[in-house]
Amino acid sequence: MRPLREKFVRIAVYATCIGLCGFQPPSAQGQSGGTPAWRQEAPRSTRGPRAATEEIRAFFDHYLRLHASKDMDAWVKTFLPEAVCVRTGDDGKVIVYRAAELAASIAEEAKKLDSQHETLEDVRIEAEGDAAVYSTRWRLFHNGKEIRSGRAFFSLVRRDGSWRIAALVWYRAAGSGAR
Repeated sequence: MRPLREKFVRIAVYATCIGLCGFQPPSAQGQSGGTPAWRQEAPRSTRGPRAATEEIRAFFDHYLRLHASKDMDAWVKTFLPEAVCVRTGDDGKVIVYRAAELAASIAEEAKKLDSQHETLEDVRIEAEGDAAVYSTRWRLFHNGKEIRSGRAFFSLVRRDGSWRIAALVWYRAAGSGAR
């Protein structure tokens, strides 16, 4: 009886994990077929309440999942309506976007692709009250090939119980293409 109960518990835990993690369509999965190509590394450092940093990590999983699925209508909703996005680079140019403009630009580029995704590495999170900062090294992939990379700095606010991006400033590394 005991081995059967342990087997049932393992199956229940596995099913719960599948339900909590969510099924990913094949276009969002990596080469192994089960691990999504998009990902964020575990934070290198965190400051602030553990619950807030866990919420922020879940928020960025959602952000990455939307980007990989090319759902830019939902992706833009991860930003506040008044959010500002600023691209800087080694070329000396500074370009300011509204979140909807950036989403439209990404959507236009994505039309030509089989797949797109980002990875977030060297993650650092700091949260205080309803404000937070998330910094990361990012890499952008089109059809499995890395095309751009750099650093990004997100200012977040919690509004009505949900984290949203108030500002995004990103640096595009040399040779990393447009946008």
